[in-house]
Amino acid sequence: MSLFTDFLITLINRETEDIPQGMVCKIDSFDAQKMTADVIPLLQNKTKDGETIDIGKLQKIPVAFMYCGDYYIKPEYKKDNLVWVSFSSFDYSNALKGEKAPIDDVKFSLSYAIVTHGILKDGDSAPTNKSGLVIGYQDSYIQLDENDININISGTVNINNGNLEVSS
Repeated sequence: MSLFTDFLITLINRETEDIPQGMVCKIDSFDAQKMTADVIPLLQNKTKDGETIDIGKLQKIPVAFMYCGDYYIKPEYKKDNLVWVSFSSFDYSNALKGEKAPIDDVKFSLSYAIVTHGILKDGDSAPTNKSGLVIGYQDSYIQLDENDININISGTVNINNGNLEVSS
């Protein structure tokens, strides 16, 4: 690389190092009805004196889930689950109401946070090694792969208009 390229990379890194783009947080509380969470960042800020200080709890931030028209896949987070929190470039509060808003001067604010997904702790294993799309809860799951749809549950299966009901 050229000296000029090195200079530009160094300059960009210095100018953007304080912009939060995402971080691992721990769920403190989760509102499944409103799809919001209070999260505790697992990073600390470092002051100019070298001290570390907690960032503080981010409260009532939106929780992303798969939502497409009438279809959805909705998670249910528990206290202490690890999640990835991303930060929007701009304030999205009006957009969540379906309204347009002018772009403001503030970018990547902590108040523009959103929980995007859960993350396994180091050393933990995925809840299943099944292939395809797997939607599950504990030991129960629905698995869709290229050939089959498998349903494994302990409890009741209801299919309303098809009139299938199985109990255990």
